Amino acid sequence: MLPTNGSTNHPPRSSSSHLWNLDHCDPRSMFLKFIKTCRYHPIVVVVIVFASQPASLSKGTAMKLLLLLIMPVRAARITTGIALWWILTSHCSWQLELDESAAASAASASGFGYELLIAQMELLEQKIVALELAVSELKAERRTCPSVGTSEVRTEETEDQSPGYKSCSDAPVQIPGLVQLKPPGGPVFEALCDFINFGGNWTIIQHRFFGGVDFYRTWDEYKTGFGDLRGEFWLGLDKIHRITNSGSFEIMFVLVDWDAKMLLASYDSFKIGGEEQGFALEELGAFKGSAGDSFSYHKGMKFTTHDRKNDNISGSNNNCAVTFHGAWWYNNCQTSNLNGRYSGAGESTCWNTHNPPKYAWCNGFSSTKIMIRKKTEKQI
Repeated sequence: MLPTNGSTNHPPRSSSSHLWNLDHCDPRSMFLKFIKTCRYHPIVVVVIVFASQPASLSKGTAMKLLLLLIMPVRAARITTGIALWWILTSHCSWQLELDESAAASAASASGFGYELLIAQMELLEQKIVALELAVSELKAERRTCPSVGTSEVRTEETEDQSPGYKSCSDAPVQIPGLVQLKPPGGPVFEALCDFINFGGNWTIIQHRFFGGVDFYRTWDEYKTGFGDLRGEFWLGLDKIHRITNSGSFEIMFVLVDWDAKMLLASYDSFKIGGEEQGFALEELGAFKGSAGDSFSYHKGMKFTTHDRKNDNISGSNNNCAVTFHGAWWYNNCQTSNLNGRYSGAGESTCWNTHNPPKYAWCNGFSSTKIMIRKKTEKQI
């Protein structure tokens, strides 16, 4: 509050919780309220004025205030200041008995207050613009999913601070589900766990849902992993090998088509070999689910990328990864291709046993998720 001159003629502050009280106005406190209130968005100011003294506002004044809601924000803030000052001077019965020096001081304070208001509004506009730019940049980075970041799929050794969890099945429930894992055979790495759906304790090894990450990658990238664990990613063949060789695991494919229909395919055992074996799909158990079995055809196959051919298609110049623009355990060539293009007929994410007639063959899925989980002793 602005300093007083020692006068006791001003009415006490109302006990009402309203910010504006136009029946009992102390000029100095009302001026301060005017400055503070003008910091708010115009909509907030209109609500405050109407809620505090609707009876004291004429129909014309009310209509002028309502016009603030349809004006551009900057113009509305300036108009708000003028309107509020007019309300104060028109509706407050100020009985001022100030000497000439006090009056001059008050006039000076009022002029300074208006200049301060304008400066504060300009600064606020600059901060809003800067914030909008920062948000736009963050959204752009999220769409491109850069390979650098706090939640990226780590390709280098990180400091070992984990309790030694081999998979998400060993870790306690955490929200969000980012957990440090260290299965045998290598350094600690971060993984994303699903502790909620389908019984929980799943380690997610692949997730796609908007097409922002390019999955047409090299052998080394598929070996180490890429993408963003909070967005789209591939965990990495080396990590998947280490996890699945630490115990008995099952695998589940969660597919959502363009009609928002969810389809499931699970296999009661899953294990892949190391790089020396070409990350071959060494073990794949019995199928169950609503999506149909489109993965058993690939059992026993090594992994193939566009720069490392391990498929069964004839001809040294033929490569299923190139033909179907992806990377997978291709045979000759595929009945599933979940690392293909995000959308587009023929080369997209594909699960052949689910192909609605109204769509072209291999037209993609709106979302794919591949998860593995350690089997319980009862399951084994």
